[in-house]
Amino acid sequence: ANLSNANGVLSAIDYLADNFEKTDEGYIAYKVFGGSYEPPSSWDIKPGSVITENINGVRTNACGCGINVAPLEWVKRNYDDEIERGCPLYKVLIRWEWLAGVCVPYNTDGKIRCERVELLKELK
Repeated sequence: ANLSNANGVLSAIDYLADNFEKTDEGYIAYKVFGGSYEPPSSWDIKPGSVITENINGVRTNACGCGINVAPLEWVKRNYDDEIERGCPLYKVLIRWEWLAGVCVPYNTDGKIRCERVELLKELK
């Protein structure tokens, strides 16, 4: 479909600016590990690690491969049981230079998917 000049199409730039905290280094987001899927064994899940995954960059797909992250309120609302069970919740950084590897689906329910994030700290 040609979306040129279409009205009501979600702007990825506006969505990130309106829903994620900005820092000098990039955007802050949050990730639960082991909530819906087990993380790949290649990921070193600890503060300071950078994890990577191929992303499905098609914005018409609400769900796809990649590192799915979201604002903290969304994560708590959707993964509270998993967090209570002990699944690790991390504050993560999407560096400015990594934004080309971010997909914001047109019909996102709150989460986005990334090619690369840095794990800042585990939240208890």
